[in-house]
Amino acid sequence: MKILIVDDSFEIREMLSSFLKLKGDTPDTAGDGLEAVKKIQDNDYDVILLDLAMPKSSGFDALAELKNKNILNSEKIFVLTAMNITKTEREKIEKFGVKNLILKPMKIQELYSKISLM
Repeated sequence: MKILIVDDSFEIREMLSSFLKLKGDTPDTAGDGLEAVKKIQDNDYDVILLDLAMPKSSGFDALAELKNKNILNSEKIFVLTAMNITKTEREKIEKFGVKNLILKPMKIQELYSKISLM
């Protein structure tokens, strides 16, 4: 699978990327929502792992921009966050059609089990 990892943490991007390579997948990375939108426009990813809380351009910003550009495929997106998700934020995510929400810290094997069903 071709998987985009969007997270402001270099360590998380590298850890997930290394793990996915070992599993035979093709990972790509982006450090913020803006970079993610550009990569999504230029590539066809099977799965997108999207962090919500990023300083430059958040996951919410990326979802909104993808929707504005009519390239939002919510079924491919797994939102990853360490934030305590409020009811309002959960509803906001659901309005974008995203149903896959994973709270950090997560067990990498559990994450892989979920995305491998795509």
